[in-house]
Amino acid sequence: MRLNLIVGIVVGLILGLAAGWYLGYTRPVMQANRDARKYLVNMEHDDSMMVAVAMAAIRDLEQQRSDKAKELLARQIGMYYVVYGPPNNPKKRMSEDRMHMLRKIEEVARSYPVVQAAIDKSKQNLNK
Repeated sequence: MRLNLIVGIVVGLILGLAAGWYLGYTRPVMQANRDARKYLVNMEHDDSMMVAVAMAAIRDLEQQRSDKAKELLARQIGMYYVVYGPPNNPKKRMSEDRMHMLRKIEEVARSYPVVQAAIDKSKQNLNK
């Protein structure tokens, strides 16, 4: 009688440990895999947009329309700056990488009027 009780307790403990390990280990791994797949899908979309812009810029450059290519590329910079910046915006959390990129954009905008014009136009479009 006592042996049956001890065997039952041991089997119950083993089953409980196995179930706890299974649920505690496999569920987070599956969730992490789902999150990674979502991230890759979003990254692919971002990459495809970048490729579309690059192809349009190359087409414009090959057709000797460098001003149009500059405006196309500058528009992307301007949109990034307005969406993710400016660096002194207290309402937005800034990582070091983002802050660095925004500062570089400001530096480029001082040297290239087409970039500054694109930033200004993006700001106007955002305020509409």
